Amino acid sequence: MSYTLIKVDCKKHNVEFISTPKIIRKDLDMNESFLKIDGREITQIQYISLEKELDCTTLIACINPHYLNKSDWGRELLKESR
Repeated sequence: MSYTLIKVDCKKHNVEFISTPKIIRKDLDMNESFLKIDGREITQIQYISLEKELDCTTLIACINPHYLNKSDWGRELLKESR
């Protein structure tokens, strides 16, 4: 299953790494929680990277859309990413 690629503006959202994931591969579903966005622990991540731009940093991650669609907050995050 291919997860949705989202971009999170780190100026607008509080992004915190709880720990460093041991392995990040596109074909591996990560169920270990190692990332928080706005205080919410995020699991079900397949890929993650940070892009530094001129005025901000953007978190790029593939997160299970069914996981994000469970809450208004997650649906809003998906909308912002489009």
